[in-house]
Amino acid sequence: MTWDDLIKLPGGRLVGTTVGGSEYGNIVLALAGDDDWGRSLTADDILIAASLDVLDLLPLERRPSRIILVNAEFDPYLHTNAMARNVSVIVFSGTATDLLSSLNRQVRLESLHFPHGICVGADDLLEDVVGLISSCRRAIPVVDDENRLIGVVARKDLKAPSRRKAILIDHFESDQAVPGIESLDIVEIVDHHRIGNIETPSPVRVDCRPIGSSCSIVAMNYFEANLEPDPSTAILLLGGLCADTLALRGPTATPLDQMIAGRLAGIAGIDLEYFGRDLLRAGDDLMASAAADIWNRDQKVFGVRNRKFAVAQLETVAMDALSMDQLQSLRDELQRDFDRNNYLTSLLVVTDVVKGDSWITCFESDVAEGTTSMAFGGECPCPHWVGVANVVSRKKQIVPELMKLFAELPL
Repeated sequence: MTWDDLIKLPGGRLVGTTVGGSEYGNIVLALAGDDDWGRSLTADDILIAASLDVLDLLPLERRPSRIILVNAEFDPYLHTNAMARNVSVIVFSGTATDLLSSLNRQVRLESLHFPHGICVGADDLLEDVVGLISSCRRAIPVVDDENRLIGVVARKDLKAPSRRKAILIDHFESDQAVPGIESLDIVEIVDHHRIGNIETPSPVRVDCRPIGSSCSIVAMNYFEANLEPDPSTAILLLGGLCADTLALRGPTATPLDQMIAGRLAGIAGIDLEYFGRDLLRAGDDLMASAAADIWNRDQKVFGVRNRKFAVAQLETVAMDALSMDQLQSLRDELQRDFDRNNYLTSLLVVTDVVKGDSWITCFESDVAEGTTSMAFGGECPCPHWVGVANVVSRKKQIVPELMKLFAELPL
């Protein structure tokens, strides 16, 4: 087994530096009261211990770079400690005996491959494969993407099937949820949008705050629990925050987002201004990408009075560099989508994140004809497009205006 395989063991969590690959020596167990475990240990071995302090008992040239801590819970200072010692650490919540049993079981399972015969996949929806399971007299192998056995399922399992648990982040609309959401148990919702039509069979924890990004909420959950995300997680959260708020220049950005962004940038050790500018520039592939690949990259569907409308948004740092052919190609893709769906209106918004302006094009049903120009007006920079100044937010500036007009239509 490789170190990457060990990281994936149930109950494990990686902290510290990342060390991969398959080359390592022995797996050595540091037992209390046993003075022999360290005598043959080398820097290439993997050490199983209860604390990083055992490293202080070893000379520097024989200290391993990979350690598994057993009977351990994640400590916010453990990451800092592991980074300082330049070691890669798997925190395992069970005992050493649990770990050895899991290792033994995993080695046996990984030796079994099922490339042929009736199998089901670990990510298959139960409703899709229930016929296969109920028609077999014996258990059916459950395999991963590499056809390795990870378990079995039998008819008796259909009587009370376990349901996966899910936390919805950054959406409150069922249309925006992952396929198969109805077969999952939603246990929490974290969002910064309006409350939509998600239904849950029982009460769940909802963390919905009127700020610029769900990443800000996730970061606040860290801080409110007196925890600090590691630098790589801080960069991910800061990237999502800056993308949502146009590097904190958009109308959805709040003072709280500003404060959280500054704190995350400090943890990650990066300059917030440069990071935000580079992020927006890196995400601007509007000039080089095919319209069919990107036009609906950020499309959301909304409901009002039992009808649906769609708003797709693209961002650029150089609106003036878009050619007429590119704009027409984007509009052609929008029309194909509108023709496939029974939308009231389908909009495409191209936003200049530097100037803070947008260009809008749309296709409208008969009952909604004229609502877009009524909502936004503006000068026409080119045929079939409307230019609107100081409009960059779909959530705060575009969707509310359309909602208001659609609510008054005789649908």
